[in-house]
Amino acid sequence: MISFPDLHELQTSRELAVLVAYLDEIVDAVDARNRDAIAPLLADPLATHLPRDVREELAMFASQRSGFRAPIRFLRFRFRMQQVAASEEPFDGPQLELELGRGSGWRARYVDDAADEELSV
Repeated sequence: MISFPDLHELQTSRELAVLVAYLDEIVDAVDARNRDAIAPLLADPLATHLPRDVREELAMFASQRSGFRAPIRFLRFRFRMQQVAASEEPFDGPQLELELGRGSGWRARYVDDAADEELSV
């Protein structure tokens, strides 16, 4: 039995290449409008690593017998995964958080006005 990597723990380009190859198989079926080939691909254990809305969209695409609506969410997801695979940066650690402060939106103005009122009392 083939075991596929967890999408959240992809650490090597080889593991990511497995996911991209799987997505390419789905694209081949979508391009050929081979709707019967999509259901077995969605039954693959690797399909659990696709976002829910992408899986649902592919299932709807596979169930259509006529129509020309392309699975746009899936194609966007595939593009993002190709961009990640093409990048040279390793997955060393989590992304750093930016200290942006309180912000300048309406809430910040509301808080500032309330603080000014308390000081003037």
